[in-house]
Amino acid sequence: TPDVSTPDVSTPDVSTPEEIGTDMTAFYNSLVETYPMAMGMAVMDAEMANGMYVGMGDIDTVQSVVVASMMSMSNGEFAFVEVANEVDVDAVKAIFQARIDAQVGGGAWYPEPTRIWDECSRIVSNGNFIMLAVDGENVDAIVDAFNELF
Repeated sequence: TPDVSTPDVSTPDVSTPEEIGTDMTAFYNSLVETYPMAMGMAVMDAEMANGMYVGMGDIDTVQSVVVASMMSMSNGEFAFVEVANEVDVDAVKAIFQARIDAQVGGGAWYPEPTRIWDECSRIVSNGNFIMLAVDGENVDAIVDAFNELF
């Protein structure tokens, strides 16, 4: 049974400018209100996020929010990034794909989470905004919601 509790993403451990045209934290919070989320979801601090997404620390970001399950049978994860420079969009997509590949290649451990990472993960971008969404039930609706932001 999915945990429908709301993780506290109101104060992520990331730097954000005073004025953000599209607030990725607010977007994630809207997803939590609309869709059930995986058990154990939590905002990752910058150190944890950089460990999960190797190379992100080298990217100049305007905002970055990573929400992942702390459970070993993770079947949900979200990463939202706004890069400062458009030239970094493809680099972030490659970092996200490496995360998917690592999870499918053994990091997800169990058959169902591995299937979800393989079949229910999406990388989408619009302008300088990039999202990785991994959700076993609503990933396509979440992608649609992301695209509606722009």
